[in-house]
Amino acid sequence: MTVSRLRRPNAMQPQTITPKQQTILHYLYLYRFLTSQQLQVLLGHSSKYRIGAWLKALREMQYIGWQYTASQYKDRSKPAVYFLVSGGIHHLGATSSYPRAELRLRYSDSRRNVSFIENCIFLAGRAVQLISLDHVSDDGRPIYYSVLPRAALADPAHPYHEVIEDAGVRPQLVIIKRVESHSTLYFLELFPPTTPRYAVRRKLKAYVQLLGDQDTLPEGMGSYGVLLVLPNRSELLAAQRAARSMVGDAHHALCLFTTVDQLERKGIDSDIWAA
Repeated sequence: MTVSRLRRPNAMQPQTITPKQQTILHYLYLYRFLTSQQLQVLLGHSSKYRIGAWLKALREMQYIGWQYTASQYKDRSKPAVYFLVSGGIHHLGATSSYPRAELRLRYSDSRRNVSFIENCIFLAGRAVQLISLDHVSDDGRPIYYSVLPRAALADPAHPYHEVIEDAGVRPQLVIIKRVESHSTLYFLELFPPTTPRYAVRRKLKAYVQLLGDQDTLPEGMGSYGVLLVLPNRSELLAAQRAARSMVGDAHHALCLFTTVDQLERKGIDSDIWAA
């Protein structure tokens, strides 16, 4: 992603918005930055033109900003990237449905660097991919996925909030895979290239402790695991060695590893995960 301009409104005015536009604001709160294509999948809407009209109206109402490069503006096949600005943040805050501490973080989104934005778009892409899958297992049973981004777990009322906060882990995504009556909950952790190895080991230890104490985990799941995404193969091998040092050869029951490149090229539901 090249350095681009951020456009955001200068004023705020309370406006009446449609339920679909309210949903757009909600998804931008959850994922921070989303493309119009990702929003179309999340909304389950067939018309990109309708999505574009809703987004244009929200920009004009000064609820959202957008990011684009000159090439994106000329090439309509490259979607713009959208984020909340003050008007939208105030609108969500007025509903009392969003934790204020988490909502306040959105005021900085118009100043986020390229790396932060790319991570948000990358993670949202993985969530959208799972949500849009029409998947059937090898034996013909349907597989369903649901995804919770980190912001969803920030709500103290969420049943997973206390588990996550007490364990000291804040996964970027929580993925629930359902095959008939069996459910598996995965915590997905993406490590940026700048993450030092001691920080990776510390996070690994927290996950191992969390999964080792079944009584503290959310009820109703058949099994649990952690999906760890490392920036390159060297860091992946180091993380695997750290996991083995903590739980021995049985670590495969807890932790699965891949690299960003593998995840981007092959997809989250492919055979990229190694113990």
